[in-house]
Amino acid sequence: MSWADALRKAKEQEPSAEVKPVRVCMVTPSVDPIDRQLTMAESQSVDVHLPEYQKGLLILDANAIIKGMDNFVSRADAFVTTKQVISEVRDRAARDLLERLPHAVTVLDPTQPSISAVITCAEKTGDLGVLSRTDIRVCALALDCCTKAGVLNPPIDPKSAVVNATSNSKVVTEEKDEDEYNAEGRSDGDSEGESAEAEDDEGEWITPENIHQVKEAVGLSGDPFSGGMACATSDFAMQNTLLHLGVPIIGTSGMRIRELRLWLLRCTACFKIVMDTTRQFCPDCGGGNTLRRVNYVVNSNGEKQLFINFEKRISKRGTVYNLPKPRGGKNGTHRTLVLREDQLAQVLRHRSGTAMKEKETRLTEEEELAAFGEPEKKTKRNLGQPKTVSSYHKYNVNEMRKARAGRRK
Repeated sequence: MSWADALRKAKEQEPSAEVKPVRVCMVTPSVDPIDRQLTMAESQSVDVHLPEYQKGLLILDANAIIKGMDNFVSRADAFVTTKQVISEVRDRAARDLLERLPHAVTVLDPTQPSISAVITCAEKTGDLGVLSRTDIRVCALALDCCTKAGVLNPPIDPKSAVVNATSNSKVVTEEKDEDEYNAEGRSDGDSEGESAEAEDDEGEWITPENIHQVKEAVGLSGDPFSGGMACATSDFAMQNTLLHLGVPIIGTSGMRIRELRLWLLRCTACFKIVMDTTRQFCPDCGGGNTLRRVNYVVNSNGEKQLFINFEKRISKRGTVYNLPKPRGGKNGTHRTLVLREDQLAQVLRHRSGTAMKEKETRLTEEEELAAFGEPEKKTKRNLGQPKTVSSYHKYNVNEMRKARAGRRK
């Protein structure tokens, strides 16, 4: 018997040791779909428990606290908001306002069904691209509160465009008629005479009799808050989404929208119509800073009618400078330069690997430390999220900058 056969026979006679299962961590580089429904509503939050109130209850947004809400504080005795809104209030005046409130602010978390309803409605209205994660949570909390209190108005479903395979769907743009252009192109003498008459008409005093006309002219009209339940915000995108959901709203200083609107994106380079307002790049030409929000309506024939301001000049700021000089290294231009959507794959490829494994290990350690009451470590940016914005800067990236002098001792 050779020494190899003897060694094999000895191994067969040894008791087999138990093999430990290998722990495999799957790392997903991006978890966008609205951050996986806002991290599944903070791990499936429970039902919303409203505080007791007699006059009224307000769901507060950050801009309602920052801009001041003294005009309707006396008509509400309960205030509700999210923890993300409290973290956004940082300036001294807004903090003093929170401390001066006669009633404490209750911090609640929205439920998962309400977050899904807000995201679905914002996708239909085209407001999802301009709503932040905090705005979505505040809208969902307002929907929860109004649903539980039974003060929810009938929702308004946005009218969708009819697209048939046999007939082409026309997109009509709003342009000026010839009469309007002729009215603008009149002689200088007529314009000077009208300007003189306009100067005579100007200079009216604002009195209690005509103050409502002035407010309507500047867009500050709206019913005052007289009690009940409403969401206090001056964000027009949030107000548009909440009114479609049937949630009562009030605006700080009377800033309230007067009509519901639908939005889409239009590429100023290839004139492509994009319904997904969360996109940063045109799906047709791949342009980075060419998508603009455009208001539209759906007529009785199911056609989209766009309202485009052709007189508004497209800003070329950031596109008149040369691209940054090529450089290598950890933060080189080949890792950060994103001018077209297909370059995201290259940027995402550099985000995977060692950095993602270190991030996964760090998150596991933070979860273990959180069990002992230690705070989690804050990171500046999520390595798993690729750069989804264009790299066109609003300044000259190649200009010489003054180096910061060292501290003198």
